[in-house]
Amino acid sequence: MSALPNRLHTIATITRRELRSNLYSLGLYLAVSLAFAVAIVTVSSYVSSVEQNGLMSIGNPLSEPLRYAVFLAAAYLALCSAMSISRERDQGTLEVLFYGPVDSVSYVMAKFSEQMITFAGIIVVYLAFFAIVAAMTNLGVGWTFFAQALMSVLLGSSIIGFGILLSSIARKARTSVILFLSLVVLFFAVDLAVGILAGVQWSEHTASPLVFARTVLTHVRTATSWISPFDYLERGVTAIVVGNAGMFIRRMVEALLYTGALLWASVIAFDRKGVRR
Repeated sequence: MSALPNRLHTIATITRRELRSNLYSLGLYLAVSLAFAVAIVTVSSYVSSVEQNGLMSIGNPLSEPLRYAVFLAAAYLALCSAMSISRERDQGTLEVLFYGPVDSVSYVMAKFSEQMITFAGIIVVYLAFFAIVAAMTNLGVGWTFFAQALMSVLLGSSIIGFGILLSSIARKARTSVILFLSLVVLFFAVDLAVGILAGVQWSEHTASPLVFARTVLTHVRTATSWISPFDYLERGVTAIVVGNAGMFIRRMVEALLYTGALLWASVIAFDRKGVRR
């Protein structure tokens, strides 16, 4: 009966320790500052376009800057998650930690919890920032904007869980970072290639290698769309932007199931790799 309370206490203790470390991380503030800069450039471009052309865009003009900001924060925290476990294993501190009342489940969940709390805090800062931007530019902030912010917190879990899984698999922090960046490049390269081939004018005279390449890349893109955590976030944001409640719920369920599978796999990988270097 005492196993669950002890595990929850362990999770809370490790989470508090990691959160204090995050608050003193220069990278966190650099990532948020970069997101602010990107958002300001995007909003300024929109305002200039309206002033010159007198045209208003459809939907909330702040949704796109928020999307960029969320992706930057999620990518940064995913990279941190990819280093979190492997770095402590590589340094030897993980073995010392497990002399106490810590098991693989409590440790993985603590790593996940502290990253999610950090991500939620960043979203709150984003909301304050965009509220100021909206007041200065007279751009409205509707319910879809706040729904997008809330959904970003929930869907960001898939990206953080992805990083934790990679960190559980790798023994060294450098290996997990290389693996994370390689997969990110692969996901975006496949997406770009499919987009390029989609713009090609196809006819009955098109070379067969191109047709074959398009078919293969289409299947690969379908597979990566269920592996890449960025796709879950993108699909969720799209559901909010178009205002489709049914699609939004479906995307949320998909992302939560995906996150649960990642954390379950992380615990298994962590048990198999062990705590020693």
